[in-house]
Amino acid sequence: MHLISLHDRAGSSLFGPKFLYMKALSSLKATLAFILPNFKPNTRIGPHNEEVLSVIVGSLLGDGHAERLQNGGVRIRFRQQVKHKEYIFWLHGFLYERGYCTKNLPVLFEQKYGDKIYQAYRFGTLGFSSWMWLYKLFYTNNKVKVIPKNIYEFLTPLALAVWIMEDGTWKPGVRIATNCFTKEEVELLSLVLDSKFNLKSSLHKNNSNYSLLISEDSRDLLISIVRPYLLPSYLQNLYPDTKPLTSSNIMNSTRKNLIRKVGVSRYHTISGSPVKIEPWSITGFADAESSFKVVIFQSKTVKLGWSVRCEFTIELHRKDLGLLNLIQSFFYGVRRIVENQGRNSFIYIITKPTDLNNIIIPHFNKYPLL
Repeated sequence: MHLISLHDRAGSSLFGPKFLYMKALSSLKATLAFILPNFKPNTRIGPHNEEVLSVIVGSLLGDGHAERLQNGGVRIRFRQQVKHKEYIFWLHGFLYERGYCTKNLPVLFEQKYGDKIYQAYRFGTLGFSSWMWLYKLFYTNNKVKVIPKNIYEFLTPLALAVWIMEDGTWKPGVRIATNCFTKEEVELLSLVLDSKFNLKSSLHKNNSNYSLLISEDSRDLLISIVRPYLLPSYLQNLYPDTKPLTSSNIMNSTRKNLIRKVGVSRYHTISGSPVKIEPWSITGFADAESSFKVVIFQSKTVKLGWSVRCEFTIELHRKDLGLLNLIQSFFYGVRRIVENQGRNSFIYIITKPTDLNNIIIPHFNKYPLL
């Protein structure tokens, strides 16, 4: 048996090894796909870096659900109501880019609570045997979700941000729905927030359940901790006095005015829903600022020694990062934004053929460039 590590084409990994697979050398295929969903979960192992674990832990504290598979391994399931579409599509993009789920986008379905029917999105990860320890931390033998005794070790700023995006409501402070946990478990969470982040919180009883309220006095400190990780539609809650960004705002404003209104870290929603940007405004902006490229580069992985890649990019000055994130959100959060320190700028870049074919090209076919 051989331990195989998947890296990027340059030989170094962007996030550490994506996955390690135990596989007989004689059965290896000529090329290894980035995602290998046909592998059994008990043969798909780690490692999992802190960034990925933080997102998983934050979701398990919120609405995420871990499922133990009969054929070995554990997978994580996510579901969010339609009003949180931006978040669940970002979550899918985050995990897909790192090889933790397939390219299939979250599926829309209906769920019933009492007499009301809600629409929601859902998707799940691949199964991993190396997540068994995580499952045992968060679940009893009776499959009841609990708060781990050592949650202090895993509650990072990113995990806290994910938890708040899933279950948090911004009031003068922040109310976090912890209804599925016992009073003792919510008290433990309150203690960890205080001891690790110096965030003061209290328990609020609702019938027989308890929610967690981070005090208004800790609001500024909380914002400084989670703001780097919050998505555009959630950041509006931090600045309730800022005028919301609407489609007409974009269509009737110059790019300079738009930047002044949005700013680097101020993003906007209307009534808690993700921003609905006028598609023609995206096309107009792309006409001025975007590039479609065919890149030819040397590569040791092909016989000819050269590879070809298609790119869609938008590069803006670092002070315009807020606008760049807004555009990424419009395109379902696909791919990544990278920093170009030499040019003091950030670049939104899409290179994956499936993203170009399924998202970028259809947009510009429907809303063509000049």
